[in-house]
Parts: sequence; C-alpha cells; structure tokens
Amino acid sequence: MIARTYHALVPPFERHVGMGKTRWQILSTLQRAGEISQAALQQQLHLDGAAITRQVKQLEEDGLVQRRTDPHDNRYTLVALAPDGQALAASMQQRRASFQALLTAGIPEEDLIVLRRCLARVRDNAVALGE
Repeated sequence: MIARTYHALVPPFERHVGMGKTRWQILSTLQRAGEISQAALQQQLHLDGAAITRQVKQLEEDGLVQRRTDPHDNRYTLVALAPDGQALAASMQQRRASFQALLTAGIPEEDLIVLRRCLARVRDNAVALGE
C-alpha cells in the first residue's frame, strides 16, 4: 500500500513543483544543509555516485548550484545553491506546501496528526531495516 501510494504521488508532485523528484531532493537538501560535499549529498539521498554527479553537473550547467574543490581535502567536491538555485528552492517549498494542502484537503487535522506520526514510524522502521 505504501509503495503504491508513493508511486501514485510522484508524477503529480513532479508536475506541481515543475521538476523531477531527484532534482527537487537535491535542491531541497542543499537549501537545508548549505554547502556540503557531493559524497554527503549522495549519502543523505541514498543515491549512487554517478546519479548525483550527473544531476549536480546538470544543475550547475543550469546555474542553480556551484561546485568547488574542498580546500581542506582535494578528494571532495563541495556543492551549494547558486543565487538562482536559492530563489528556485524557496519557490519550490511553496509549491510543495501547496501540493501537500491539495493532497490533504478534507482530512481533519486530528487525522493528519495521526497520519504524520504513523508515517514517521514507518520511515523509522524502514531506516532501521536498512542498517
């Protein structure tokens, strides 16, 4: 049921926010974290290195992120939102909130509280299974 719901949510979410899920996750993570290494980004998003490199390169070409070599360790590349990326990330968060409001329209607040608590437990259980 959770997988079916997830797969049903992704396409309308991508249409509503105007970009693919992975791209959105990268921009959203960088908005929260600030400048981080590509390795840390990969680890946080549970994506393979090639996928992160491809996505970050495209985001850099689009002027949304900036990359630089870590001055303390040349083996790492640091990634941060560029000014255009910061503006886009802010508008994406508004669109995400709007999408969430559309999804939960008509559900009483007390039910949403229970839903959030249950989904957090499912997420925590999934993380524990992956460890």
